[in-house]
Amino acid sequence: MLGEQTRHSELEPLKNIEDNYEKIVLSMDESYVQSYEGIKAINIIDYLLTDE
Repeated sequence: MLGEQTRHSELEPLKNIEDNYEKIVLSMDESYVQSYEGIKAINIIDYLLTDE
C-alpha cells in the first residue's frame, strides 16, 4: 500500500462500490496512514489479534 500504483489498484474497485458498508483493506504494511478516502487500511496482524 505504500506505492502509489499499488494503492490505486487496490482501492479503485472499492471506491466504485456505492453502498454504505465499511470498506477495509488488510495489508502487511505498518503505515501510519489509516484511511484512504474513507477506506480503512489495517495491518493484518493487528486485525487478527484484536478481540472484536
